[in-house]
Amino acid sequence: MATRLVGVLVLLALLGAATAQVPAYKAAAPAPSSPPVPPPPAAPTPPTLKVGYYARSCPRAEYIVRQAVRNATNVNPGLGAGLIRMAFHDCFVQGCDASVLLDPTPANPRPEKLGPPNFPSLRGFDVVDAAKAALEKACPGVVSCADVVQFAARDAASILSGGRVYYKLPAGRFDGRVSLDNETLAFLPPPSFNLSRLVANFQLKGLGVDDLVVLSGAHTVGRSHCSSFVSNRIDSTPPSDMNPALAAVLKSECPANPNFTNDPTVVQDVVTANRMDNQYYKNVLSHNVLFVSDAALLTSRQTAKKVAENAVVPNRWEAKFAKAMVKMSRLDIKTAANGEIRKNCRKMARLLGVLMMLVAMLGGATTAASPPPPTQTLTAGPPLRFGFYKNSCPRAEVIVREAVWNATTVNPGAGAGLIRMAFHDCFVQGCDASVLLDPTPANPRPEKLGPPNFPSLRGFEVIDAAKAALEQACPGTVSCADIVQFAARDAAFFLSGFRVNYRLPAGRLDGRVSLENETLAFLPPPSFDLSQLIGSFSAKGLSVDDLVVLSGAHTVGRSHCSSFVSDRLSSTPPSDINPGLAAVLKRQCPANPNFTDDPTVVQDVATPDRLDSQYYKNVLNHKVLFTSDAALLSSRHTATKVVQNAFIPGKWEKKFAKAMVRMAAIDVKTAAANGGEIRSNCRVEIVRGVVVKAVTQNPGIGAGLIRMLFHDCFVEGCDASVLLDPTTANPQPEKLAPPNNPSLRGFEVIDAAKAALEAACPGTVSCADVVAFAARDASAALSGGRADFAMPAGRRDGRASLASDALQSLPPPTFTLSQLAARFAAKGLDADDLVVLSGAHTVGASHCSSFVNGGRLNASASDMNPALAASLRQQCPASPNATDDPTVVQDVVTPNALDSQYYRNVLARNVLFTSDDELLKSSQTAAAVVLNAFVPGLWEQKFKAAMVKMAGIQVKTGTNDGEIRRNCRAIN
Repeated sequence: MATRLVGVLVLLALLGAATAQVPAYKAAAPAPSSPPVPPPPAAPTPPTLKVGYYARSCPRAEYIVRQAVRNATNVNPGLGAGLIRMAFHDCFVQGCDASVLLDPTPANPRPEKLGPPNFPSLRGFDVVDAAKAALEKACPGVVSCADVVQFAARDAASILSGGRVYYKLPAGRFDGRVSLDNETLAFLPPPSFNLSRLVANFQLKGLGVDDLVVLSGAHTVGRSHCSSFVSNRIDSTPPSDMNPALAAVLKSECPANPNFTNDPTVVQDVVTANRMDNQYYKNVLSHNVLFVSDAALLTSRQTAKKVAENAVVPNRWEAKFAKAMVKMSRLDIKTAANGEIRKNCRKMARLLGVLMMLVAMLGGATTAASPPPPTQTLTAGPPLRFGFYKNSCPRAEVIVREAVWNATTVNPGAGAGLIRMAFHDCFVQGCDASVLLDPTPANPRPEKLGPPNFPSLRGFEVIDAAKAALEQACPGTVSCADIVQFAARDAAFFLSGFRVNYRLPAGRLDGRVSLENETLAFLPPPSFDLSQLIGSFSAKGLSVDDLVVLSGAHTVGRSHCSSFVSDRLSSTPPSDINPGLAAVLKRQCPANPNFTDDPTVVQDVATPDRLDSQYYKNVLNHKVLFTSDAALLSSRHTATKVVQNAFIPGKWEKKFAKAMVRMAAIDVKTAAANGGEIRSNCRVEIVRGVVVKAVTQNPGIGAGLIRMLFHDCFVEGCDASVLLDPTTANPQPEKLAPPNNPSLRGFEVIDAAKAALEAACPGTVSCADVVAFAARDASAALSGGRADFAMPAGRRDGRASLASDALQSLPPPTFTLSQLAARFAAKGLDADDLVVLSGAHTVGASHCSSFVNGGRLNASASDMNPALAASLRQQCPASPNATDDPTVVQDVVTPNALDSQYYRNVLARNVLFTSDDELLKSSQTAAAVVLNAFVPGLWEQKFKAAMVKMAGIQVKTGTNDGEIRRNCRAIN
């Protein structure tokens, strides 16, 4: 026993960090030749919580707590808000174990309550003390402080909500013995978090997106220190989206630079400051909230919808909040085996507690930061297989390997860049070569311009060289996505001296969506701590072991100084970086790196151009650049893996090969499932290039292409039947029907795209898919990239096209709401789809006959805005006909921008068609109009989903009911 314990302590001294608990080794053993591998932690005893837990042992327990809470909140409602916040801050760190209540002691001078998120803002401790004192008189040593905290939060919510929030709370928690202030920073999400980081933080605790939105509603009560929001909400550059009126009020209440001695508080909800209600969500919608984390709830369709529902559906939030609080109260609870019942909530009850605290404090590691490796299950992906190009392009992998060899022999850094490129590609849109796409007018900010990629990501020219050689050998066969993964594999092979080699399944297709803002959302920055890294990797189906192994790629390549100077060389308190390395880096890097002065340094000073396990020795010696590297020593689990990779020959190389194969399967694209293609040029999409060129010259063409998809799908299904020209056998196809002729346009763009596709991949891409892609690309171009999305593919072209079908299936602009709803329902689309797709009327022009003949300019019969009506009378003849039927813009405010202006036009009666005006005729559709008009980004998110849904109407997929036309205007 003594021998093994000494060995453990020596290992801990080598690491410079201790584990959160001393492993209970059973017997001494000879020292192994390689570093010892600790046994997996024993599974904890499942906790038993139940409603009415104290019914016999302390029958008045819950009543006593409620009385203490009522007495406090009657005097100061803010204490109720503090108690609710206390429950959250307790559960998110060591679990719901009252560790947040422990006072500092000589053994532990920095407990949780002194962590920056808690001190000096967290309040309610006196209320818990009062409740506990009364409980100890009534039932000594029975009721845990952990249960008191949760009862008090429940009762505060009930009192502040006037009884509308109340729930039965299971009890039986025990009090924890570990409380460290540095864990508050690691696990409590700060108010500056964006949505992706909030979601990852909550997921680590087993809470979902709905829980995140619902629990955020607690910001409807209480106060906040100015320092929590001034820098990034009032004085930010660019300015935040905070309501200017609220910002003005806050500027009068808060100092410009809040500090510890001058940091006043303000109410979080300016409307109902002391009432627990759903006003918070109305505040979010009107941008009257304090924190970045509050405003972030509008940055995705899913969360924005939940905000709107909680704001307008009576009692919905209260019911959800009750359930979410019960769910949260079950986080990581302690049992008799690892907890206690304190007599004084501020002090541990036993000497064992002090000893456990001392063990946890060694080196700052914690039990919470040392999870066993989670079981990871990669979802079944598309059919990737080894030797995918064996028949279609036998030399494909050889060609890529030659290009990589040529590059890395001249500059090994290019190889490091190719390995990094594979990671940066897969973690965003999946392994689909979206990182390669160049900016275009439709998408001026693709992934490669995101801060994690620009200007640091390199290797693009190697991919170009490989692709050019492949196109000569096997045109239109090998995807750019496969090239990226082959190139990373080959770079690893050469840089490792051939020690890292692996077979790589192929068959990926190239993606069509590439957005710079997604790089910030999905690529973990070098400043991430361990819990954030685990969350980021877990979101991609990768395990803690994959995280440690893939981090080893930092053994090659270079880094810009800006990636580490602020938090590793200039941090307060100082980081744990080796002083010798820090001194070297300070000579190489400016004190404040910026875009014009940001040199690079090698990541591995020992073997900078060799892919080997030296990185892990550097981690152990604190000779690494990034916070994310150093974080690998902050838990027992990851520190053990670092030691193994450092000292067991060949172990890391084998693991790295397997991890690269796993990563290369993330969210791969296939033609049938999620809209992939094979680009002829890795920097440009074929269809998108044609569409963007056309829309740039004439934005109206873009509107025509969006309308074309609608007019195609609503007749024979999404089968390109709208493209067929008249023939002797069929003199009246769809394109000659009144809804299409002469108004439908964009046919020549489809022809140009199809010609380019036939040159690159003959007989492969259907005209039906071209129409769908073109509508998607036109949406992206006209929205400035805000309405860009992945379009599933695999449609085949139809053979039937009748003008009469178009008249029967396409809803005219004179339809009432009930008629519109019925026509959409017939196609499997609902009322929300109807409202959302109508928003396409924000671009393009309309013939006068479409609304004049329907009576829209008749003042006695129409409620059109009189000013708009007067303008239209000047532009349109009184009786438009085939020879005199000019066009007018549909959206007079932003005629060439695909945006949500249409809905504001509907509300202002500035719309052309009866069908537009009808959206205000029911409470359901009118409410949707309001939300789309005023919730930023909501309509764009809904429009993308609705376009994909519509593009799935009655698609042809088999050879019996479809074909792939060589010419989109004629059946084969």
